[in-house]
Amino acid sequence: MKKYLFIINPVSGKGRGRKHLPEIKDYLDKMSISHEIIITEKPGHATLIANERQNLFDVIVSVGGDGTLNEIINGIDPGSKTILGVIPIGSGNDFAFNLLMSKNIEESLDIIFRNENHILCDVCELEYSNGKINSTKKRFINNFGLGFDAQVAYINQHKKIGSGITSYIIAVLRALMKYKSINYTLSFEDERIIGEKLLLTFGNGTSSGGGFYLTPNAKINDNLLDITTIEFISRFKLLQKLPMALINKMETVKEAKMYKAEKADISLNGDFYIHTDGEASLISADKISVKVLNDKLKFINNTRN
Repeated sequence: MKKYLFIINPVSGKGRGRKHLPEIKDYLDKMSISHEIIITEKPGHATLIANERQNLFDVIVSVGGDGTLNEIINGIDPGSKTILGVIPIGSGNDFAFNLLMSKNIEESLDIIFRNENHILCDVCELEYSNGKINSTKKRFINNFGLGFDAQVAYINQHKKIGSGITSYIIAVLRALMKYKSINYTLSFEDERIIGEKLLLTFGNGTSSGGGFYLTPNAKINDNLLDITTIEFISRFKLLQKLPMALINKMETVKEAKMYKAEKADISLNGDFYIHTDGEASLISADKISVKVLNDKLKFINNTRN
């Protein structure tokens, strides 16, 4: 019998993790599932739990949003044989939607325990340094961004108003109050892109922020990063173009350029916002490297592969 570890973020999705805990417990007891439930207590806790417990369980289930899953994949060894499952209850659940997981708790549990479909997913890594201190590495499973979308993620993370995609739209409007460009040099394969941009995003999944399709052609198992750059445009034009990301029409936006690569390097200076799977921070760096790792992670999914 498989052993399952459920890592639950109680504050995810405005407290949905705590709210649905009794429902999850009842389901597991009714089905006589061999399991353990651990409630996270602070940021970064899911990383510690996953790292310490990964070899004790056959399946680790993330109950939260993209941020909770990001913590877990940063705790699990690359190439681990542990199977991962996702119950999406966060503000942004973009990676889970690539797996066609349901936001209904019971339906997601049914998929996890009754669906034998697994998919080997790419895991990506970024490394940054400012030439003065040791470099910092972070893994991501859905997307990494810098510039305007990272600023939006930072506002949504630290000064959230509302929930779901509504909170991201409000964060966009608030970010417009401190609207500025980011200058960088992006290098990959035979490409070299220099200039003043609105944002730069790397996608393993198709969307971020609960449904903004910035990398609409991305696939979670193709060994490639999908890269989108957007030229710096006026506030008014941004508000005109923003709906295109929400209705999956980014390819019609002439200021947006899309590429694919296994790895890329970014040169830039100063302090700027970044986010990995929606978890944002303000960093100082002069070089960032991004790549798809050779080792994959196995996920339970609801696709018909």
